[in-house]
Amino acid sequence: MIEQAIDILKGKYPALEAVHSQDADRKEKVMKLRQRKIPGLLTSTILERGITIPNVQVAVIGAGESILTQLL
Repeated sequence: MIEQAIDILKGKYPALEAVHSQDADRKEKVMKLRQRKIPGLLTSTILERGITIPNVQVAVIGAGESILTQLL
């Protein structure tokens, strides 16, 4: 789903990137976000814990999915 969504979102935000657990460049993409080299990062649950970025805005799509409700 991430690959489909990023194609749509890049139409409005060309510099946006996407990352998921199978992405070989995931560490580099997260570092770009930390360093504010990209305006945003579309991601799976790989960034749900253990990352703190000052002044970041988060939107959760599909928050009612069982994988997310189990975390509460």
